[in-house]
Amino acid sequence: MVTHTYGIFYIMTGVIIPLVGVLFGYTAIFLKVRSVKMQIRQHQKSLATKTTTTETTTGVNDAAAEVKKKRPQKPGFTVDDVKLAKTLFAAFLVFLICWYGI
Repeated sequence: MVTHTYGIFYIMTGVIIPLVGVLFGYTAIFLKVRSVKMQIRQHQKSLATKTTTTETTTGVNDAAAEVKKKRPQKPGFTVDDVKLAKTLFAAFLVFLICWYGI
């Protein structure tokens, strides 16, 4: 009975708790990076809006602003978000394999 209790204790403190901590940390990193990227996109969008307003008053045609107008940003996951999620998931799997002892 003592050996069984020790095994449960070891699995909880040596495997489960560290895995939950790492999973929580990687999720927090993903969400923070995504929110910062969304803030940057919003800032760039506001700058593009100011630029196009200035262009219409001055008559200057900027090619970069035209491209931004043609490709509106959709809310949701971007390709970069998926790449980041895959990278963090791969790091989590490596951590899981190392701690699990496979």
